[in-house]
Amino acid sequence: MKRFTGSRVLVTGAADGIGAASVTAFLGEGARVLAVDINPPRGDVPACHYEILDVTEANAPERLVASAGRELGGLDVLVNNAGICEVSPLASTDDDTWDRVMDVNLRAMFRLSRSALPLLRESGAGRVINIASISARFANDGMGAYSASKHAVAGLSKSLAAEWGQDGITCNYILPGAMIVS
Repeated sequence: MKRFTGSRVLVTGAADGIGAASVTAFLGEGARVLAVDINPPRGDVPACHYEILDVTEANAPERLVASAGRELGGLDVLVNNAGICEVSPLASTDDDTWDRVMDVNLRAMFRLSRSALPLLRESGAGRVINIASISARFANDGMGAYSASKHAVAGLSKSLAAEWGQDGITCNYILPGAMIVS
């Protein structure tokens, strides 16, 4: 039997890179997947339900949770992968850039996790996987907003694990490094 047979998985930032690889991996292990991205998928679309949606929209969390309930019948695993990086020295980073990075990388993650909580509780063993970055540990020139957002993802993940663990929900964060996406 495959490791995720029957599991219901929601992946954000699914058009390419880590998100697309996550979708492919979960499908390969028998999961049913709802894939979400602001962009259409690049290349062949795997056998999953795919939604084009900006995760920062006001009603995005509720829409995605409703879609997970409707399309998957619930939710067992939430992979918060949507993220952006704006390269700009902190001294010249304007408020709009800072806010956009925080909205996509942190606020959308928090809002979707919070909205998904009832379905994750119902699953009996919900899992939240937050994609942070090695930039959560090491800062790089010109990536202050990105690095700060990824530090915050680590803190959010630890808080979710502490608070939701009593309900049998785990939360982990991953710190990938630089990668080449074709």
